[in-house]
Amino acid sequence: MLEKNHLATKPAGKSDAWEAIHSSKNDTWRTPEPLYDRLDREFHFDLDAAALKHTALNERYFGPDHEDKDRRDALSNDWDGKSVFVNPPYGRGLGDWVRKGWIEAQKGKVVVMIVMACTDTIWWHDWAWKADQIRLLKGRIPFRREDGSKAASAPKGSAILIFRPTKRDRKPTFVSWTFNQHD
Repeated sequence: MLEKNHLATKPAGKSDAWEAIHSSKNDTWRTPEPLYDRLDREFHFDLDAAALKHTALNERYFGPDHEDKDRRDALSNDWDGKSVFVNPPYGRGLGDWVRKGWIEAQKGKVVVMIVMACTDTIWWHDWAWKADQIRLLKGRIPFRREDGSKAASAPKGSAILIFRPTKRDRKPTFVSWTFNQHD
């Protein structure tokens, strides 16, 4: 995954959750299954491109602990799904994942990514803006810890980026999207 030596310094008054999500201390937050299930009903995923063996939400996945060494580095390999789900690590390499999602969509895939709605970042303007649709979530996603235990909700808003093969001059549509963890 990401190198562990790029830790953000927590500003005064910020929570431990803020520090964790702004560092590479923990980049293995699990997607809540009801959120994945809702998106899967719509997109019919056949690949989870950023998982661990025990967190994968699809039989076919890429992850650093995959037993097949060719499926350990999702950023360096072609994604072999037609409809790809990605909850990438939220560390400093997030922009690389969003760029990869766009590249894979240009190869004919639908790529659905959950990311922080960091509209002030370079990666957002360079890559997220290329999404066919950007769903800005109302409320915060209740991510789970790697072991599946309950964690505090994300300290920032999230967006779902939907990349489809499109012409470069097309602008994204924006949607206000509500996720109810009981969907």
